[in-house]
Amino acid sequence: DKKYFVLGSDLKIRIEAINQARYPDALVVCKELEYYDNRKDVILNPLLIVEVLSPGTENYDRGTKFDEYKTIPSFIEYVLVSQKMPYVSTYFREEEELWRIKTTMNQKASVYLKSIDVELNLEDIYDGILFE
Repeated sequence: DKKYFVLGSDLKIRIEAINQARYPDALVVCKELEYYDNRKDVILNPLLIVEVLSPGTENYDRGTKFDEYKTIPSFIEYVLVSQKMPYVSTYFREEEELWRIKTTMNQKASVYLKSIDVELNLEDIYDGILFE
């Protein structure tokens, strides 16, 4: 049995390739947390990363930030959640340079997170949210 840790936006992810750290909106780590330089606020081994898209960050989250995250060996799934409408995209690493992308835009549908073997209903993700 695998053990997962679901963590919020108060932790940073260390990206060795660029010698920087980034704040995700949420992340999942499998088995054990690996910290950078004994700092309890910087994680080295995310399995799954979630970003909630806003108009100001969407292009960065889809582009540069994703490219930075891709350099992390443990990272295999990226989940982008829109604030504007029921819209969730998942990116799953099939091979080193091959990512499978699935987009779900129906609030009655669900999204499958392969890295942690969990299915989430968009109705639950967007519970209490009213769209214009």
